[in-house]
Amino acid sequence: TAAGNTPMEFQAKAIFAFNANIAHLRAAEGSDVEKIDRAFPKIASQISESFAWGMQREVQINAHECEFFLTNFKYDNIVGGQAGNAAEQASALGVECYLHTNFANEKLFSLFSHPEKIMVAGPRGFMPAGSSQSSAASAHHFVFENKENRTRFIASYDPFPLHPDSSFCGEV
Repeated sequence: TAAGNTPMEFQAKAIFAFNANIAHLRAAEGSDVEKIDRAFPKIASQISESFAWGMQREVQINAHECEFFLTNFKYDNIVGGQAGNAAEQASALGVECYLHTNFANEKLFSLFSHPEKIMVAGPRGFMPAGSSQSSAASAHHFVFENKENRTRFIASYDPFPLHPDSSFCGEV
């Protein structure tokens, strides 16, 4: 401040767009790859190759494969995606975050540490994520991490990839 003036106060706001998802984290074990191999040998082969070479890899999966991963493993669930991660960090600093996701629902919104700072589009404008009652499908990213070399293999399911949410576009 100059000459004893008080600093101007303002509320920091930011827009975060694409992508936010539910990230399902799991330390991979050999038995995991074997279980996947029985149902989806191609994906198991990709995981094995990724881990053997120590190279991270991400593949797209379909709804059937997503359901398999959801029902056959236990995970630590966190907010994922670049927009989701950025909004999670910024909201912790007090920034009001306007989050644009393809589709998101209460499961994803409940994972934010500060849902009152995460604003999502609704039929009557933006509202805090904790107040949203969206039943839309969320994107899921299944992250299997190799314990030895920390290599990550990600199986991504996005119900409608890069689909602009008309509510968000209209309200922003």
